[in-house]
Amino acid sequence: MQTLKLGSTGPAVGLLRRLLNQNVVPRPNLPEVNVFGAHYNGAMARIDFGPHMDAAVKKFQTSKRMPANGVVDAATWKALGLTIDIDKNVKPASQPTNDTCYAAAATMVLGSEGSKSFTPGATPAGQAPDDFWARSFASQFGWSLEYGMTPMPVALANYLQRGAFWMAGNLPFPSGPGYHAVVIGSIWGTGDSDSTMLLVYDPWPVNTGDTYGIILGDYLNQNPMAFRYTIHQ
Repeated sequence: MQTLKLGSTGPAVGLLRRLLNQNVVPRPNLPEVNVFGAHYNGAMARIDFGPHMDAAVKKFQTSKRMPANGVVDAATWKALGLTIDIDKNVKPASQPTNDTCYAAAATMVLGSEGSKSFTPGATPAGQAPDDFWARSFASQFGWSLEYGMTPMPVALANYLQRGAFWMAGNLPFPSGPGYHAVVIGSIWGTGDSDSTMLLVYDPWPVNTGDTYGIILGDYLNQNPMAFRYTIHQ
């Protein structure tokens, strides 16, 4: 897990806010509004480690009889309860059209092999388009397809040990939930859904893309059908 300190920025700073709010007594009430999720849905484009976080870190370190230097290194992360810390290399890619999120996800996960992606063709009669596309892509690349799971951090960590994977389902957009596929490249947390972050590589918006962190428990509460399909090695 990356070392954080005053002036750091990025999704991991958001996870640190959650863990400090859960572990420091009295609760420091560090703001979490608009910290997690896609920028196109109103989340902060930049998440900063500021003076209030610095004070909360030092207070936590003091309570654990650690050097109160405000530096969140491996020892401080461990004291905060971090037990899952997996990062996979993902090269971000955006989708060129509104309906090419699966192809963009394949490119992000598989690199040059994914860039040879394909169009499955017309959906056979009697099949749901989403089911057809998920099965077609899983078959094309020889991966496993999970249906309708309520994912636990340990299961997602097991998938990620083998490499980045993609999930698809009804994900949030400004206009309302829509079917979409994104790639999960990192997982950091305590093993509890409410304090475990996924790093999402999102091919939307078209020709732009986005990268952001989500807290698994929060995301599932707000988007219960987000993990309709999980495609993994």
